[in-house]
This record gives sequence, structure tokens and C-alpha cells, in this order.
Amino acid sequence: MNREQINRKNEHLHLAEQLYNETSSFEDVSFIHNSLPSVDLEHVDLTTTIFNHAFDWPFFINAITGGSQQAKVINQKIAQLAHHLNIGMATGSLSAALKNHDLIDSFSIVRKENPDGFILANLSAEYSVEEAKRAIDLIQANGLQIHINVAQELIMPEGNRYFSSWLHNIENICTQLSCPVIVKEVGFGMTREVVCQLQQIGVSAVDISGKGGTNFAMIENKRRLSPYTSLNHWGLSTLESLVDNYQNTNHMTIIASGGIRNPLDVVKCLSLGAKNTSMAGYLLHYLNHHAIEETIDHLLEWKKELKMLYTLLGAKNNNDLMKTQLLFSPRLAHWCQARHIDWTQWANRH
Repeated sequence: MNREQINRKNEHLHLAEQLYNETSSFEDVSFIHNSLPSVDLEHVDLTTTIFNHAFDWPFFINAITGGSQQAKVINQKIAQLAHHLNIGMATGSLSAALKNHDLIDSFSIVRKENPDGFILANLSAEYSVEEAKRAIDLIQANGLQIHINVAQELIMPEGNRYFSSWLHNIENICTQLSCPVIVKEVGFGMTREVVCQLQQIGVSAVDISGKGGTNFAMIENKRRLSPYTSLNHWGLSTLESLVDNYQNTNHMTIIASGGIRNPLDVVKCLSLGAKNTSMAGYLLHYLNHHAIEETIDHLLEWKKELKMLYTLLGAKNNNDLMKTQLLFSPRLAHWCQARHIDWTQWANRH
């Protein structure tokens, strides 16, 4: 990886912070209050099992960065968080390390700091089976996260322009790897049609990653002399992606990300069928302004709040959240109607 590519990694980090938006993207869903929940706070179980691995709570740290010394410092902090809190994590794209061995330590630091944790390696869908195996070996990963980012690539001045082989590449990787393979969008959401395609070729899980979190369309437009501003809000929201894929949750493990900024967002995603949630931008922003110890304390407060929310909803565990009743905003209800989804089913569950 040349100096220009390393600078791009650092530029992404700078722009992600510059463009960070505090506004929640989850206001289109609200819970119907349960005045008599038959659950005691002490009996709430936040344990989440995914890929035969048990985690203490239902979210993990999503792919953020790697490929520069600045990124190494961030990855070290993230790995320390994951180790201390027993949550999973994913690295940023390991393409940099595959091209330049001098950059391997900006990724391998996560395994040094988190020797027994669940870690996902990350690569683009353009890479081969052999390169996927190398990426996994570089950090002794437990699985592979393949990111699909067509919108970002097209806006990126030096981005890829060839995508017709991606589905075939992903299928080859799924066929020849024995570890879990997760396919992740990068903030543009996933329809049920795409998720069905991925399920049919053997993908273990999908991270739908809707718009509302880190906006890679805006990030890449900031790097352009002539920005394509009409694409700044391209894609599906996380909630739109979840309701669109609600019937797929029986056949595919759905992970929700894209704009999660508080425990209530997490619970909404789980109630809409996600088996786990993940976040990147919020934690990157928090770490930019707080020490690692403060960040750990902050997330431990999240854990307390999650238990309170489960109790309010009468849910002892994640499965119980699938029985909670939710109301949709007119905007989200209209989305459901257009996609022939009965949005009233969520308001009348029991």
C-alpha cells in the first residue's frame, strides 16, 4: 500500500469524526408500554449466542479501521474494550495488510490485546479465497466479514468499478472456508432479495448496516473535487432493512447496524428480528473524546440500561423481545405498504 492509500485511511477516520451526527435514525419505531411486566430486573439475561459463541450482551464492535499507525492506536483501544467487556469485534479491511506487510501490526494488535476474544477479519467482496484465508491467518480470526460497498466505491475517486464477479467470489469463499462468513453492507442497507441471494450461496449471516450511521457517501464526496451530492442519502435505513427482512430471520442470521447510538436502538433492532447488533461510528466518536477507562464505564452503564429496557418490556431474554409490541411512524408504515408488508403485525404481537 502506497503513501496515498495510507493517507486515505487516515482521511476516512478524520472525515468520519467530522461528519458524525448525533441524531438517532431509529425514531420511526416506538414500543407500546407494558404497565405490568412479569419480569424482575435480576432475572434478565442479555447473553447472546451467535456462531456457537456466547457473548455477555447483544452487540459487538463493527469494522472501523486499520492500515496506518493512527489506525493501529484505535484498533488497540477497540481490542481492549472487546477483551474487557467480552464482546466480539471486527477489524477494518485487511486489504492494506495483504499488500504491505509493514502494516500488518495495525491489525494484528487486536489479537495481541484480545487473545481469546471473537474477532472477525474483514475484506472486500473482490478478493479471492486464497486472500481471504491469508487475511484470517494474519489475525487468527474466528470468522470472515466480507463488506459490500458498491455505492462507496463508485463515489470514491480511486474506487472499484467492477462488481459482476462479487456474488461468485462470495460463494467460492463460503464453499471453501470452514469458519463463519458474514456479508456486511457499509451503511446503505439490504433488501430481502439480496439477503435471499446470499443465503442461497451459503453465507452464515448478514449485517444489513443501514444508513444513519457512518455515511461513506458523504465521506467520499468530501474527497472529490466534483462531489456527487445526490448520493449523500442513498440507501435503506436500518429499520427499513429490518422490516423488509423480517420473514428472512427464520432462514438467515441478521445482524443490525447503522446509526445505533444508545441501548434503546439496540433493543429496537432485536425486537425487529436481529440476532445481534453492532456499531462502529458511535464508539469511534466516544473514544476520540474519552479515555479507554471512561469508555468502558460508559458501556457498562449501557449494560445496566439494557437490562432496564428488557424489564420494562417484560422480556427475560432476546427471544422474548420478539413478542414485544411496536408502533411504526407513517413514513415506515408507508415503506411497509409499498413492499407488501403488514406493518400492523408488530403492534399486536403477544
